[in-house]
Amino acid sequence: MTVLGSGLTAMGEEVEPMQSTAVTVTSDVKTMPHFWSSTSFGELMCPDYAPFLEDRHYSDGLPRGVAARTFGGDGVHVSSVTKFHRGREIGIAYATVTNWAVPSAERTVQLVAHCVSN
Repeated sequence: MTVLGSGLTAMGEEVEPMQSTAVTVTSDVKTMPHFWSSTSFGELMCPDYAPFLEDRHYSDGLPRGVAARTFGGDGVHVSSVTKFHRGREIGIAYATVTNWAVPSAERTVQLVAHCVSN
């Protein structure tokens, strides 16, 4: 039996469409105390049951599917290295966040990966 994209098999039988699983994975929360201070984040990966990053733009400097939550206002710059598997984004290998708040002020950041199964 071959399943076709329309929800029918090659024999014309109806099949249930595949359910998509969505989950978020969060990093630790990190604080940069003043202008020009920076912090780094290690690997942030999607789980096996929802292995791909969502195809949606959240934050500059991060791959599609990853957002930077800031607490205390804007004024942060993010750079990251994306991990791929079979041509699809599956997480980040490393990210650096720099506080660009002027006048100098504390900024707190958390990274959030929005993962999907298909």
